[in-house]
Amino acid sequence: RVWRPAKSQLYRNIYTAAAVVLAAQAAHAVVSTSGGVPRWSAGAVGLAVLALAVVSYALVNNILVITVIALQDMPATGRGRLRHLLGKVDDIALETATLSLGALTAVSVTLNPWLVLLVLVPLVVLHRADMARQLEQRAAMDGKTGLLNAAAWHDKAERALRRAQRQGVAAGVLILDLDHFKSVNDTYGHLAGDAVLAAVAATLRAEVREGDVVGRFGGEEFVVLLRDLDLTSAGRRQMATIAERIRSRVAELAVAVH
Repeated sequence: RVWRPAKSQLYRNIYTAAAVVLAAQAAHAVVSTSGGVPRWSAGAVGLAVLALAVVSYALVNNILVITVIALQDMPATGRGRLRHLLGKVDDIALETATLSLGALTAVSVTLNPWLVLLVLVPLVVLHRADMARQLEQRAAMDGKTGLLNAAAWHDKAERALRRAQRQGVAAGVLILDLDHFKSVNDTYGHLAGDAVLAAVAATLRAEVREGDVVGRFGGEEFVVLLRDLDLTSAGRRQMATIAERIRSRVAELAVAVH
């Protein structure tokens, strides 16, 4: 899993492998301190030891990974969002399921090593589910900006609108079109144009709330669905304020062209 990503820099592979090893050492220290892998007869105490080992692994691994992500992202965006750093709920659930399966495997090995064969089936299923989820995410993303593509944005925006109707709140849509973008491509080349699109996308992500839906509609057009707005004129004023803030931030952008 560490070496599989294509064109990954060597230092990233080394850091990721080191994070996994250190996290495993932390889990091992917890189990060793308690007298080794608990037997089935250990009851609630054994379960608590395994749970603490799983938590130790997750804490050490996530702290090491989140730290470098925060250091990399904060200079570019000016902020670090906790939910962005921790990942989505599905990611956390998958990691928890994998670690729990590892704990069960450890206990099974102490009883009968052949029981490991029973672990292979759920392990393969988890791996395939993770790969399918990653493929779905890639299919929904715009390659140049990392935002949702038009089809994925439309689907997610529809769900957000239905949720707003059930909750009795308003939602609004902002459509953004970059002025003079063609002249950027004509003057500096399409690579410079791609850099501008990526910079605008980063600005949009930074200026909207976590639950808002941001996508690239095509070309130099972007679209934002703002959730949980007030049904009164206050909601319209909030939309206008956000739109003006985005406009001013984009106007202030300076993109280096090499």
